[in-house]
Amino acid sequence: RFVGRSLMQWMHHDDQNLMRREINDIIQGTRARAKFEWRVVISGRSDVHLETVVSNELDNPVLNGLVLNSRDITERKQLEDELTYQAYHDALTGLPNRASFLSSLVSSMGQVREGNALALMFLDLDYFKLMNDTLGHEAGDDLLVKVGNRLSDSLRPGDTLGRLAGDEFTVLLLGLRDRDEGIRVGQRILKRLQEPMEVAGEFRQISTSIGLAFTESSQAAPEDLLRRADSAMYVAKRNGRDRIEAFEPWMEAELVASDLDRRDQSASTDDHEERISPVASRFAH
Repeated sequence: RFVGRSLMQWMHHDDQNLMRREINDIIQGTRARAKFEWRVVISGRSDVHLETVVSNELDNPVLNGLVLNSRDITERKQLEDELTYQAYHDALTGLPNRASFLSSLVSSMGQVREGNALALMFLDLDYFKLMNDTLGHEAGDDLLVKVGNRLSDSLRPGDTLGRLAGDEFTVLLLGLRDRDEGIRVGQRILKRLQEPMEVAGEFRQISTSIGLAFTESSQAAPEDLLRRADSAMYVAKRNGRDRIEAFEPWMEAELVASDLDRRDQSASTDDHEERISPVASRFAH
């Protein structure tokens, strides 16, 4: 199949420049050997990976050329891709995890300017611990997956969704004209989450508290933006839950207590309130 054909004919286009550079270095005497990885294109597919070692035998009177020795590394590359995916994605929902989301946040900050602003939404499911305790962890996991799917379906093109931990999700809203646009997007997402979901065989209406932090400055620190959205989310919980609150400077001063103390208080409240209740039976059919 490959005899008589140029190597470039069955090499992935994106790998060809690397190949040329490596071979040119050898021909020009910069080095005697080179090793590189590339993809073989067969029937339009490029899922075969090779590792090739090129040796300079131009001065060898018998060979008078370059010798290429290749081995199939497809299995290794697939394992590397799988490990990379696992490192940056949540195992339960498949969403970007904390590390991946924060990386996206950092890279997006450089694009921020007036008229092209950024907002970070911090979402926390209300009474989630109560549901886990009463319906079981399998039902809780099922709810998290469905919330993730519903959030994914609610995003605008270019927005980024992540699951930080437990029942905490974050959304990165890009290209906002102003703060009000970010609030409108958040309200639309909240309304979508208020629609009943089937959990443990019954349709249930969940409650979500959302905090939103907005910036038009590329100099804003990503960790500050995340902390402000988190603070606004706790104000939403304090003000009745199942609502969205946009960050205001006074919130950080008022919520100066540690995140751990506030989360413990929230969990304690969840233990004594029942809000994960089935809605009207018509939703179950």
